[in-house]
Amino acid sequence: MATWHNPGNAGNVAFDQKTLIDVSAPASTRLGVPMEATAAPSNENVTAVYDRVVREVRQSFGDRMEDDQVVRVAHEAVDDFLVRQSARVITFVPVLAMRRIRESIDATATADDSIAASA
Repeated sequence: MATWHNPGNAGNVAFDQKTLIDVSAPASTRLGVPMEATAAPSNENVTAVYDRVVREVRQSFGDRMEDDQVVRVAHEAVDDFLVRQSARVITFVPVLAMRRIRESIDATATADDSIAASA
């Protein structure tokens, strides 16, 4: 046993050196978690994200486009974050996907207006 004096802890404390944590080791080793373990969103959460974005696109733009186009646009936007960018935290994916969809639709509307004005 070693003795350690900590004046802020009202005296000496005895401890076994085996109980000390090796702070020089990586955190994943200290916690017993292999470094290769990556968190991935569950299938239920991913499905919920797709459903939410489809629902919001229908609500916001359903009067301007057919239902199959709504689903396609929503899935493409979500795919961009989940598949192409490999998002691990999916909390903000619906918000980001809706922003991307709004920007795309606004850009298309602006281009259509400029074409109509020039004709």
